[in-house]
Amino acid sequence: MPGQITFHCDVDLQNANAAWSREKREWCCENLGIACEEDFHCDVALRNYERAWSLAKKKFCCKTAGVACKGLEDEIFLTTKAPQVDPGA
Repeated sequence: MPGQITFHCDVDLQNANAAWSREKREWCCENLGIACEEDFHCDVALRNYERAWSLAKKKFCCKTAGVACKGLEDEIFLTTKAPQVDPGA
């Protein structure tokens, strides 16, 4: 989309805290659930996640643990890469 800021979240990911700007870390965390400064514990407050968790935590836990995905289907679909299939498998 024109005017929308996006970042290459795979570039220098192993050094994200030192090399990335705060804006890039926030964007990558919010949109892709990576390089989040917070240590998300997906089992904490799970029974009340809809009210208690930030959007970044919901996205992270949905993608990594398969929990708290309610209402995120469209967002996850738009930001998740299709799985790569190994034709030799």
